[in-house]
Amino acid sequence: MQQRAMNDTRDGFCFQVNVFTDANSSFGPPTLTYSNTNKTLSCSSTIDTSESAEYVVANIDEMLADNVTITSGGGSIKFNRFGCPDTGNGFCANNVEVIFQGESTVGVCIESQGYIHACD
Repeated sequence: MQQRAMNDTRDGFCFQVNVFTDANSSFGPPTLTYSNTNKTLSCSSTIDTSESAEYVVANIDEMLADNVTITSGGGSIKFNRFGCPDTGNGFCANNVEVIFQGESTVGVCIESQGYIHACD
């Protein structure tokens, strides 16, 4: 999604991954169709569960089957045209961290300038 935001700079579109935590643990984009008629859908808080999006989505059933929950970092992680996590008003957000809890705990960190890595 970060790469898409950096390459598609049309106004009115959102390039985001929606993250749900705890019992509803799941993540994915609201759409992968960025036609002009889907501007509003690209900014929604839903997750595209269509077959075309299955490679970028982890749904509730998959997360439960693997005994994995997302314990923090819920909401929408939006990216701006510079690849930074976006505050919603065009500015780079502070660091973002999403924590996955399963047999072990791991985190994915997105630094304010867009660097994505495993948290220490």
